[in-house]
Amino acid sequence: MGMKKYLHIILTLSLWIGVTNLYAQGAKATVGFDQLRFCESGTVTMTIRFEGPAPYEFKYSYAGGIYSEPDWNSDVFTKEFTFDTDVTIEVFDFKDVNGVDGDVVNGLETVLIDQMPTPTISPNVLTCRKEVTLSADPGGEFTDFSWTASESGVFDPETIDKATFFADNTGSHTVTYQVENGVCVASTQRVLEIEEVATPTAQFRIVEDRICNGSNATLEFSNITGRFPIDVSYTDGESEFSSILNNSLEKIIVTPTGASSASYTLNTLIDVEGCDNTLNTSDDVILDVVPNPVVDFYDEAFCGDEANVSVTLYESNKCEWKVVADESDGSGLYFEDRTMAETKAYVNSNEQQAYEYYLLELTEINVLNESCTGSDGVLLELYKKPIISLGAPDTTGYLDKAIFFSTLGLEGLPYEWDFSNGLNINDERLDKVIVSGLLSGLNEVICTVENGTCPIVEATKEITILDLYQTTGFSPNGDFTNETFIIGGAHNISNNTFTVYDMSGKVVFQEENFCHVDPDGDPDGDEKIGWDGNSNAGPCPEGTYYYTFKGDELVKPIQNYLILKRSKP
Repeated sequence: MGMKKYLHIILTLSLWIGVTNLYAQGAKATVGFDQLRFCESGTVTMTIRFEGPAPYEFKYSYAGGIYSEPDWNSDVFTKEFTFDTDVTIEVFDFKDVNGVDGDVVNGLETVLIDQMPTPTISPNVLTCRKEVTLSADPGGEFTDFSWTASESGVFDPETIDKATFFADNTGSHTVTYQVENGVCVASTQRVLEIEEVATPTAQFRIVEDRICNGSNATLEFSNITGRFPIDVSYTDGESEFSSILNNSLEKIIVTPTGASSASYTLNTLIDVEGCDNTLNTSDDVILDVVPNPVVDFYDEAFCGDEANVSVTLYESNKCEWKVVADESDGSGLYFEDRTMAETKAYVNSNEQQAYEYYLLELTEINVLNESCTGSDGVLLELYKKPIISLGAPDTTGYLDKAIFFSTLGLEGLPYEWDFSNGLNINDERLDKVIVSGLLSGLNEVICTVENGTCPIVEATKEITILDLYQTTGFSPNGDFTNETFIIGGAHNISNNTFTVYDMSGKVVFQEENFCHVDPDGDPDGDEKIGWDGNSNAGPCPEGTYYYTFKGDELVKPIQNYLILKRSKP
């Protein structure tokens, strides 16, 4: 009995431990789907297989909704779903009969719904030789594509939107364009009638043999074949360019660069159908230097009527000087030789104004290409060189209060007067400048001319005023020397009377206002000044005579003798 008891206890403990281990392992739900990807739409079946003590509790969600199964007693759960868009299905919160959380295997999956593409091949095809270039549109999202043809040939290259088919022979070829988007597959076809098409060709040249550096050159094409417009690819050795020719007469304007020449190479022609041809033909153009002259003086002022102008020319280039503008409305500028690099520019000295200025332009000409010119402009200023005169430097007067003198060289020049105290200058007429307010003794008048860059020039006139001057004889004999008898300063004695007596006391000549002058002080206003030796009866004989001279300013009359002599020495 004791042994049996112990065996029973041991068996009971083993059963209890086994059951405890069973519950300790927990429940498991394994989720499976018959299909997870469809084209356009589809129905998916979800199957859940359970392990562990039932009944089970779990939840599942899809399309924004959550669904619960609180008391599922079967080992298998099946559910069908129909979708037309991508959706995620999840199984979660799985528990066994004791409320213990179980494991969910593959509890989260996404069902993908692929959209059917609608591929198209463009009706516009580009042909060249036996090549056909096709443009295509996959018509939606895609994961793969392929191009195939019914006849022999190859596609190279082939992309999702473009392919070039190289046919082995002419004739009809059916091209199939297939596009895949996941499990969706669609295709379209195009029947091509392939003919042999010639590649574009052309000859080209640079029209100009030589041009000025920086100027344009013309690329001209001839014997062009191909379908317009034609894309022209060319290079100048450094950069590549592309232009479109719309017809056989069209030209391309380029601006070559380089030190002395430029070369252009025509690389490829591509016509409107995409037919291309590689030519690699070249032509050259000479680039001549454009002169950049600099005149050797810059906006310079000169004194005088001429100036030397010069420029340094490049190598054996030619040049030409010209007057662009006479800004001062001057007397006119001339060149000794306008084609010399160093020449003389001058004005007419007789007509030169005090200040003249001219805008000059020097043009340098490349002798190798006379269309290549450069210029430089400068301002030339000329100040007239003062050469002035106030007449005789010394003048003597007798009791004169005003005299006049003529000047030379002042016209148009900037001048100033400086004179003794009390003098007045009236220079309204430069050919008759009147000095008034003269005093006895020395009177000095100074004229100063300061004209631009020229040296300052001065001229001085000294005027000496004396008392009456009396002579004692004259000789009216026609030799033009001492032909009349005068009293110096008589014209300055107002209301004067001059009377001549012979030795017997008889009056032979009398004149009031003797030696008078006109109001401006000009004695040439009268036909006769002084006594010419004649009386009313005719010429007086040689001999000794007496005379008297009286007037308002004289305290007492002047009495003296004079000798009249007619014979010539």
